[in-house]
Amino acid sequence: ELSFTTNANGCYCDSVPTSNDNDGITNVQIGSTNFPTGDVMYFNHTATVVDLAQGINANVQVTFATEYDYHTNVWIDFNDNYTFESSELVYQGQSSDASPTTLNASFVMPATAALGQHRMRIGTADYGQEIPDPCYSGAYGVTLDFIVNIVTASCTPPAATTTLVPACGASQYSIDVNVTALGSGTPSITDGTSSWPVSAIGVVNVGPFASGSSVNLTLLHGSDTTCNLPLGNFVYFCPPTNDTCATAIPVTCGSVVSGSTANGASNTGGNAAADVWYSYSGAAGAITVSLCNNTSFDTYLRVYDACSGTQITFNDDFCGAQSQVTF
Repeated sequence: ELSFTTNANGCYCDSVPTSNDNDGITNVQIGSTNFPTGDVMYFNHTATVVDLAQGINANVQVTFATEYDYHTNVWIDFNDNYTFESSELVYQGQSSDASPTTLNASFVMPATAALGQHRMRIGTADYGQEIPDPCYSGAYGVTLDFIVNIVTASCTPPAATTTLVPACGASQYSIDVNVTALGSGTPSITDGTSSWPVSAIGVVNVGPFASGSSVNLTLLHGSDTTCNLPLGNFVYFCPPTNDTCATAIPVTCGSVVSGSTANGASNTGGNAAADVWYSYSGAAGAITVSLCNNTSFDTYLRVYDACSGTQITFNDDFCGAQSQVTF
């Protein structure tokens, strides 16, 4: 009796996009090994094997020169069945549209990952990888294949979870790091400039940081950098003072006021996007509110007779994409 499988010779599905943007991907770093990459849609880097350890952070840095943001997915065929299954997706993210730009596609290798060599695929695309597709062969993408060798870690990493803690009265925020395991080293937390010692299991409050500032935290092992644990990148914008109708800013006839919904504002007025509030209680008559002269942003105006009251009037596009109402 003769039996065979079509995967016996390692037939992974093809993923050869038909085009990319500009120079595509110029380099990938896995662990400490660099893989310079030419202007291609697909390349097989499996000739060089990279060791990655169970249960610790796997360093993956992807450098793009596309001038477009690229959705990026990373799979590892842990069970070696020549199929990149959804359960084998170890990273999802998106690069910026700066060129060049490096995406930190690092992930914590599962502690139960099978030891030995496995195929790793990095699939990227302008829009075609928004839904992960290890066999993507459409337009504007780059796919790269590698071999990683999963080994036993030489150290035990610390473990932690995080919670963001706003302190908007002072225009700040902090981060509670709940350390659940100390690992085999002497752990501490760093943002690259300052550090916070960890002496026991429990919550360490890290910060404060200014509202709107971006913070990247790492839980350091203390002895072996391969067991450092990235905690993530954090940013928090305190909402504007007039984020709700109850905290509306009073305005008067003839005044020009400025405000923004760009960072921190929420949607409290039933709009399609974030909003801010102003109140008027001056003389009666025909009152005009105009956003025609001082903004290029696509705006929407609503006027109510009171908080939680009746909408008197509204306007979307009075002067181009800007709004104006008279009530």
